[in-house]
Amino acid sequence: MRFFSKCCFVFLIVTAFFISGCASKHQTKNSYKLHPISGSFFTLQVPSHAKAKTLANGDVMIFGPTIYVQASTQNAGFSGYAYQLNLSQFENPLELDAEVWAREYTLTRWKKGKDGTTVFPVSGLGKLDEDKVGWTQVGPYKAFEVECYGVDQSLIKELYIAQGKTIYGLSYTLLSETEDPLRWVQEDIYALLLGSLELKHASTH
Repeated sequence: MRFFSKCCFVFLIVTAFFISGCASKHQTKNSYKLHPISGSFFTLQVPSHAKAKTLANGDVMIFGPTIYVQASTQNAGFSGYAYQLNLSQFENPLELDAEVWAREYTLTRWKKGKDGTTVFPVSGLGKLDEDKVGWTQVGPYKAFEVECYGVDQSLIKELYIAQGKTIYGLSYTLLSETEDPLRWVQEDIYALLLGSLELKHASTH
């Protein structure tokens, strides 16, 4: 009987240690925090499943896992990255502020008809739609925002931050609600990502 009691005691100790170890590992693996991801000119705080890819033109793409979502109340679904944020750098030799630079850049692309897939907020007279542009805040930085559209009616948000002789561009695309049931959730994700932006060697003024 005493031997049986000792065996039970040892079994309980081993079991408690095993459960404790599993709980500790589980807690570390699923820590509730964001993780830094850095490029040559930026740092962002992102979920652990986010990945970064440098494109051929030097732009950086931050993206989440591939998902598929089907709306329960209508014939709509979304398949693709859970989120995709693009970061770019442009030369700004005249050290223009973000608004002046972004206005000129948008009008230049409109005149060239850059890729045929973007509808710029510009009238036939070459005037920007003032309801589609304006100042906003990205983390600690002032940014000038331009709203464009895709031919599929998607909303393309472009944000420009001026820092000396460099313009930093950030952009993401939101599909229409009928095409993407997660649109508003994704918009919140972009707000969280952008709110953590840190530009290397940049001033917040």
